Amino acid sequence: SSKSGEEYTSLDKYVEGMPEGQKEIYYVAGEGREKAAMSPVIEKLTSRGYEVLFATEPLDEIMFESLRQFNDITVKDAAKESLKVEDEDEDAKKQKEEMEASFKETIGYLEALLSGKIQKVTVSNLLVDSPAALVQGAYGASP
Repeated sequence: SSKSGEEYTSLDKYVEGMPEGQKEIYYVAGEGREKAAMSPVIEKLTSRGYEVLFATEPLDEIMFESLRQFNDITVKDAAKESLKVEDEDEDAKKQKEEMEASFKETIGYLEALLSGKIQKVTVSNLLVDSPAALVQGAYGASP
């Protein structure tokens, strides 16, 4: 996981270490620990002190998709477009709307440039240091 270093962690241990306010278990799929740890889709989560589990084996992602919940806590793929961080308030929504308006031309350009290769281009408030990230559709699987 993002906090366990090279050690494996259990879901029980993950839940015990969840900070106050975290309501979901997060994971990201990647080809090995290093690539999963570099994924820009986990930036917002790790910046808040949330632990992210790394699904590094092909069956890991299938297992998480099947699990859906653990101890009544929802399991979420950080690389899905449907990821929402719970405490999005009115200011955050307003800021996102302003960013969407500001980048409207860029969004249109990227959609035209990448037509047929992607489903859509959106502005996100989930990135901290990275300029962009590729995410899966709500029902997609990682490549």
